[in-house]
Amino acid sequence: MSFCGAVVLNMPYSNTSSHIPAGHITAVRHVTIPGCRTEWHEHDEYMFLLPKLGSLALHTESNEREQRLAPCVLAVLEPGILHKTKSDGVDHRHTAIYAEGGFVSFCERKAQGHIARSAKRPRSASFRVSVPTSSLIRA
Repeated sequence: MSFCGAVVLNMPYSNTSSHIPAGHITAVRHVTIPGCRTEWHEHDEYMFLLPKLGSLALHTESNEREQRLAPCVLAVLEPGILHKTKSDGVDHRHTAIYAEGGFVSFCERKAQGHIARSAKRPRSASFRVSVPTSSLIRA
């Protein structure tokens, strides 16, 4: 299914450098795989992770320990960051949104703010965690 340049997929995803199909600027994946995990990999695009149910762990090359993401916490991972993820438990759900860097830059200019790393933020801080807006959770 495709809408507004996005693709919604309900299937396991591979560890590729790009999850965005040709002709699109974003891709949305709804993951419900119990105990799903990915090995170390990196993406060409931004990855926004939003756990809905269960526990999701994100481990990046610059973090000594994995970071557990609670439901309704948004993590933003920049392109080119080596990372791996894993979920625990039988009942697990999360959404992964992949967005091209140019689209993220466009949104930042429109909002006059920064979604991702600013020039003052060290490279070692490879992802941000925040509380998403209620409209994003509903979407």
